[in-house]
Amino acid sequence: MRFVGRWLWRLILALVIFVVLLLSPVAYTELACTGEVIADDYQPIITQSDWQRAESRTPMMTMQKSLKLVIRTTLNSCARLLVFGNRFAL
Repeated sequence: MRFVGRWLWRLILALVIFVVLLLSPVAYTELACTGEVIADDYQPIITQSDWQRAESRTPMMTMQKSLKLVIRTTLNSCARLLVFGNRFAL
């Protein structure tokens, strides 16, 4: 039993060290990288509202909607398979 406890302690210690190593770049970036605040004087190139794209039509939002549709379809197929078995599988 002592042998298992010793290896369990080593495994927990290795996991803690691994997590600390993974989080260290993030901690450095968040804590050490500070800059001066500059004025936000951004002027958009396209100023006419007719030519500006709505945020819901940006590529990232379109990709998120597509991913949600794929996940929903997959979950529905899995639920259908669990409920009905192979009889109604598509």
